Amino acid sequence: MFINNSEIMNFDDKTIIPGMTRHPLAGEAILESLGCNESIASVVGSHHGKPISGSEAGEESCAEQISAYKHNFYGDGSKKKIWRSLWKEWLNYAVNYAGFESLDDIVELRKDKLVLYSGLIVMADWIASNTEYFPLIDIESVGMMDDYPDRVEKAWNKLSLPSSWVSETRFADQEHFSKTFGFPPSIVQESVMEIAEDCIDPGLFIIEAPMGSGKTEAALGASEIIAANKRLGGLFFGLPTQATANGIFTRLKSWADTQSDKEKHSIKLAHGMASMNKEYMSLFKGKAVQYEDSDLSESESEGLVIHSFFSGRKQSLLADFVVGTVDQLLMIALKRKHFMLRHLGAADKVIIIDECHSYDAYMSEFLEETLSWLGDYHVPVILLSATLTGKKRLDFVRAYLNDHTVDSELYGSIAESRGYPLITWIDGNKIDQKEIEIDKKDTEVKISSVPQDDIVDLIQDKLSQGGCAGIVVNTVNYAQELAEKLTGELPEFKVMLFHSRYIQSDRASIEEDVVSSFGKKSSEKSRNGLILIGTQVIEQSLDIDFDIMLTEICPMDLLLQRIGRLHRHHRKRPESLGDAECFVINNEGTSARKGTELIYGKWLLRQTERYLPERIFIPRDIPELVNDTYDIPDVNSLSDDEKDEYAAFQHSVYKEQDKTRNFILEAPDKKNKLFYNWTLDGMMDEEVGSDSQAEAAVRDTDPSFDVIVMMKHRDGRISYLPGHEAERVVERERVPGYDEARLIAGQRIKMPSVLCYPEIIESTIGQLKIDAAELSEWYESPWLAGELFMLVDENCEYRIGGYTLSYDKFYGLKYRKGVDE
Repeated sequence: MFINNSEIMNFDDKTIIPGMTRHPLAGEAILESLGCNESIASVVGSHHGKPISGSEAGEESCAEQISAYKHNFYGDGSKKKIWRSLWKEWLNYAVNYAGFESLDDIVELRKDKLVLYSGLIVMADWIASNTEYFPLIDIESVGMMDDYPDRVEKAWNKLSLPSSWVSETRFADQEHFSKTFGFPPSIVQESVMEIAEDCIDPGLFIIEAPMGSGKTEAALGASEIIAANKRLGGLFFGLPTQATANGIFTRLKSWADTQSDKEKHSIKLAHGMASMNKEYMSLFKGKAVQYEDSDLSESESEGLVIHSFFSGRKQSLLADFVVGTVDQLLMIALKRKHFMLRHLGAADKVIIIDECHSYDAYMSEFLEETLSWLGDYHVPVILLSATLTGKKRLDFVRAYLNDHTVDSELYGSIAESRGYPLITWIDGNKIDQKEIEIDKKDTEVKISSVPQDDIVDLIQDKLSQGGCAGIVVNTVNYAQELAEKLTGELPEFKVMLFHSRYIQSDRASIEEDVVSSFGKKSSEKSRNGLILIGTQVIEQSLDIDFDIMLTEICPMDLLLQRIGRLHRHHRKRPESLGDAECFVINNEGTSARKGTELIYGKWLLRQTERYLPERIFIPRDIPELVNDTYDIPDVNSLSDDEKDEYAAFQHSVYKEQDKTRNFILEAPDKKNKLFYNWTLDGMMDEEVGSDSQAEAAVRDTDPSFDVIVMMKHRDGRISYLPGHEAERVVERERVPGYDEARLIAGQRIKMPSVLCYPEIIESTIGQLKIDAAELSEWYESPWLAGELFMLVDENCEYRIGGYTLSYDKFYGLKYRKGVDE
């Protein structure tokens, strides 16, 4: 039907480049030429995961493609009538099969509906074109209609998708809650569920409550009620980091198990290190098979399963229960091929986003645009935070309603309320708030300062009678320096280090040790003498508890989150540590302080130091401290230095917001008439490329990329690093098997950003490719295709771009400028 050869074809009246009529564009053009409305035709044009670009579609319509490139559609033109007759026959069959009498009965659809339909078609296309489900018919055979529907039924049984989740909890039931979670609901949890029960059209819920107050269980309890009343079939739980997603996975899995009493349901841990999570991988038992279609016993046909169809990154949100990093959800608002699959997966779920205060200006733009899309789909969203500002609260409400022009007086109270705990919710177009009165004594935390040089003496003194300490700093380099110092000067204590610069397998192991050593089930004896030094990875959502805390200064909301790990659990503590105390490290004028200022900026640090009291009462003081820190100041009252710092802060916010413009996928404007009459054409004239680029695009992080670290010995052998897989040698001349390739992939780590800036990144990648060229056989493995390898020497060192990199299982990846001879 179409010319697929890459050469230029010459005809009597035109020279044609066949690539100008791609198959999705041809389908859209044919439908338009036959009278199908442009909105429906654009869905067909998007079925390869990318809507037709504006330049392809032409200024007026796709149908112009036929006259512009008629030889691509009709060949030499002699059989034009036959082709058009065939097109009409198939279209009429499809229209009638769908229940319409004619094309005129098909209405134009809103933009959001078009996206969901395109997602359905992409999913159906992937299933139908998968030769595992639909084996190819031998070229010498003639396919017969008698093969159907058996051929389809066999494919469907082989695919064997699990049943959708059906919640049966329609009311706030204390007994059910207790049975599900093992404890009765608190007043906050009960209030959230009662509000969910009373909602006619539940939309956005914002739950602000103290750290460790059970917001997770409140959200899950409300989700059951909302899902039952709105007939939704799944749940997504998003967290800021891989560590926090892993931390919540066990709890969500336990809850999901209670929802899978008589059916199999699919579960997905959606982030780059999922394969390193032992509990998650233990669920991988192959495809899900329904009880009625198999010979399995009833008990074997129940529970959670990792289904192979949802294994790809683009299908992440299609599983029933998904736990992942929040970027998996934020890519709803990213111009990225196959974005419609994420929309499709989210549209049938309750969405929970934890730590929603923690996103910077850049990520907040993606979060708000994502909320606008979810609001258009009427998807219920539950936002959780302990330290949210009133301004952010209002931004989220306006984003979900997708109406940023609302009268500020109407919404003034939404931003101004400083009640705590506080629930804000949208029911249809109605917005309401409720402050919860809790009968719980405030925890008093003493705030002190400690000079950087006195940290060793302070730790030695405070832990002299036992107990454990947590030290949270802002950069990996400072964490490593501090760990080296404390390890050398405090040999009687056990120092642990946790940050983001470990290979995946080590990071997963360290994370497991941290939760075990400092978590709720840790014993008084096992905690004695432990010191955990960590970066922001331990700031949020990890359910760990310290007897004493030291921290670098950071913005107030994040500082309070760190303090939330102090005396978090009720337990017996050493008498000298009976009162909660947090020491803020004074490192003015040092490289550590400069690193902190680069991350957070001077203005927010100054504001935090200005409003930080000597004693904090949690939770009572949280809303005041956070809002005072972030409130817009009276500029006239500021000193010249303060004015400069505030201007720099504003500029950085605007700059971050502006950086999102090229790749953010804007939700339809409800006040714009185009909301109801739109096509998908031109929606992605720009796009983000690879999976790693897409995940990076929704986070404003330092430039970096992943490499896999292996050791190259003097004799040329390749092995794992010391302490990994018994330093086993891996043959480089053959393709690694599945299990071995997965282990190799687990040695992945991010390169330091200092080697990834635009002016040096090509040189960095070039050297890595040259040094690892001898591993070409490994690229035949699906786990390793396209990966970069860093082959360290027998001292675990690698020299590149004027730097020496070294890896240690305790310290992680270090780098220093200069190359030793």
